[in-house]
Amino acid sequence: MKLEYEGVDISADVSIACAWHDMYATGRSDELLLKLNDTRNLWDAWGPKEGDTIKVSDGTATTGMMQIVAVKPQSSLIAITALAMPKDAARERRWKSWEQVRLSQLIGEICNRYQLEYSTYGITDRLYSYVEQGGLADFEFLARRCAYEGAGFLAYDGKIIVYDGLYMDSITPAGTINVTPGDSYQFNADDDAMFSACLVTDGTVTGEFRADSGGKVFNHVIGDRISDQAEGNRFARGLLRHKNKGTRTLKLTTETFLRSYAAGSVVNINAPAAASWDGPAFIEHMRHDYVRRRSMFEARQVIEGY
Repeated sequence: MKLEYEGVDISADVSIACAWHDMYATGRSDELLLKLNDTRNLWDAWGPKEGDTIKVSDGTATTGMMQIVAVKPQSSLIAITALAMPKDAARERRWKSWEQVRLSQLIGEICNRYQLEYSTYGITDRLYSYVEQGGLADFEFLARRCAYEGAGFLAYDGKIIVYDGLYMDSITPAGTINVTPGDSYQFNADDDAMFSACLVTDGTVTGEFRADSGGKVFNHVIGDRISDQAEGNRFARGLLRHKNKGTRTLKLTTETFLRSYAAGSVVNINAPAAASWDGPAFIEHMRHDYVRRRSMFEARQVIEGY
């Protein structure tokens, strides 16, 4: 395992007791929890501070460069928490409005503010007649806009990656993960929480999208402006996907280190004890435990058609 602090490899100078890298695929920053043995109180003398950079890697598995947000002594340990996105992007509220603005412009403006690069996958660069950021933090604002479009984003190694949900669900799985009776796993199927249609309104324009006939309708009032019927219908589709995507999930803790996978990966699930779950799944949350060399993930079945 390699540990870099402010770009310097300090692996030989430290003893790592815990290194958890939590990766999230939807609107939440990756987080690193690092606990270092510190019986000689070296870290306090070194003076680590908020904003310093840190990176853990083990072969192809890596946290990417992250920013320290907290340093806490704990008995003979020093606990360091780091995030993949600037802390201010999730907590500083902003008020601004735009006219005739494209989605790429909104993403670019936010990323430029924090010196982040960005890329998109399967995204249509929508033109909005009017958008308002009414007191939301930047990444909360971006997460809401992505939900309207059936999209999501993740932060990793100084970059924001914005992806279309249906596009990602449709890609070829990166590999197969076998779920055996000896594994620690939990399947959840809350089909009663599944909606068949969505009606969304801003009080003036109402949009509608129906995935199938019958079933429950999700009625949602938003505080953002819907420009026209087509935009309203599109928002309804995106919000229906956002609402339904957590209804069929799998949580699995493995005894292996799944270096090749991360949050945002599509994998093929092979579960002999629960064959109805066989098929592609999208990893929403993954934890790499670098010390115990094992992985845990939470995935959802892919949503077809919308």
